[in-house]
Amino acid sequence: MVRKAWREKVLARRAWRADVDATALAEINGALNDAVRKLAGDCPAAFVPDVEHVVVIPDYTQTTMGRTLQATTDPYLLAFSIPTSGTFQTPNTSGIWDGIMHLEVQTSDGVWHRRQCREFFTIAPSGPTVYVVSIDRPWANSTDTGMPFRLHQPEFFFRDDVTEVLDGTVWDSSGSRFMEVAERGVVEREEQDFQGRNKGRPEKMTRGRHYQLQGPATPPTWIQPDQTVWLGKEPLGTFRFCYTYVWGRKDGEFKDEFGQYDPMWESSPSPVSTAVVVTSAPATIIRIAGMTNIDYMINFDPPVTAGVYRYGHSGLRKRIYVSRDATNTAGAFEDNVEARGTFVLLAEVNGNDATYDWDGSVLPNPFRRLPEVTGYFAYTLVPHQDKDYTIDFRVRRRPAELTNDYDAPKVQPDSEEALNLLGMYYVAQLDKQPEAAAEYLEQYTGNPNRRIEGELPKLLRKWGNTAKVLPAGRWGVRNYQSDIPWESSRGNYFRSR
Repeated sequence: MVRKAWREKVLARRAWRADVDATALAEINGALNDAVRKLAGDCPAAFVPDVEHVVVIPDYTQTTMGRTLQATTDPYLLAFSIPTSGTFQTPNTSGIWDGIMHLEVQTSDGVWHRRQCREFFTIAPSGPTVYVVSIDRPWANSTDTGMPFRLHQPEFFFRDDVTEVLDGTVWDSSGSRFMEVAERGVVEREEQDFQGRNKGRPEKMTRGRHYQLQGPATPPTWIQPDQTVWLGKEPLGTFRFCYTYVWGRKDGEFKDEFGQYDPMWESSPSPVSTAVVVTSAPATIIRIAGMTNIDYMINFDPPVTAGVYRYGHSGLRKRIYVSRDATNTAGAFEDNVEARGTFVLLAEVNGNDATYDWDGSVLPNPFRRLPEVTGYFAYTLVPHQDKDYTIDFRVRRRPAELTNDYDAPKVQPDSEEALNLLGMYYVAQLDKQPEAAAEYLEQYTGNPNRRIEGELPKLLRKWGNTAKVLPAGRWGVRNYQSDIPWESSRGNYFRSR
């Protein structure tokens, strides 16, 4: 059931025959999104589950990597030593370690210090290439050298829209499942990890802290330089833009359909730019500008001086999203392209990049819509992973907002009547008709006093059993003659006496 058909059904049942102007249409569409969100809260199982893949990273130490750590003249950077012999490993600079990996570093006085890793990269000031890591807080002593360390991933994160984890399966020959358990139980049994003392194949997980990446508050702007011509393939048309901050990357095995990395964390979006119309004769590029320099704002865009290499290496990047609101069919490019008015991923740039030139040669990614990010919960494996594991989770996701008339909520087929009633409930509220709204809500929730069953109780009976653990109880058959006359001698279940 797409949004347009749903809206027409709701209005027909409300006997709404008047013309609907643009403002009223937007309000009704908003009411339908409210209905989807309410059903998702009342009965999450009414929406079809999905699969989330998570890859966890093993620990690395000065022994396994064949390197030690040393401070640098830049207090926000630590450098890995250059091995001269023996077996050694290099840090991963693709972005999948950024943010998710943490350091425990021991100084010469025996004290351990902890830092979160912002970004892994290389520099070549003179001579061999040096692998370095930028850290979240400055290092106190620039002369520290030869420091042992533990590089580890203490927690993992799902995508922002995951609202419930049903179960997980480690993708290996065992095929065994594990479930989420209470954090308190892990602490009471002293199963939490401390410097790698409790490692092994994961058997369960627990949910911990909440993290939210703060988003930009400034909208992007645009100009059209005359000297650069629009190349295509992307056809001409009318566009709007916004952007987000992102940090880290998911494992490369699970890139999106365009072969692009998904970020580990993403912020809420910036305000939307004004619309730009790209027309023919001549068609010029769009220079997206006005994006904030997030690296400068968090002290990772300092003046370039000797020994300061953290410039542009905060780990943060910016994702630019574009909405096509119209297609110019008079151009020389493909014109059979949907103008859905939905923001989708266009490009990803560095945190200190203020502009991006779009000449049409980069196609927007329709598989990655602008997310509605409210934050991320951290999950910890018990025991802590002793090697890299791929874990497949069955999850429930927050329903995506319906932004186009041909978007459809991902609900079970028998949930449509519940959505219809909720849609009429919210539209009646827009009409300032509380009595009608109350009647629709009663048909949705039910009323035993009036013998109205309600659509929600039906869905909860069929889909809404949220229990994950069977309560303890006595089960069995009593095969002796009952002393109660109306009981038979067989098939009587144990009863407490």
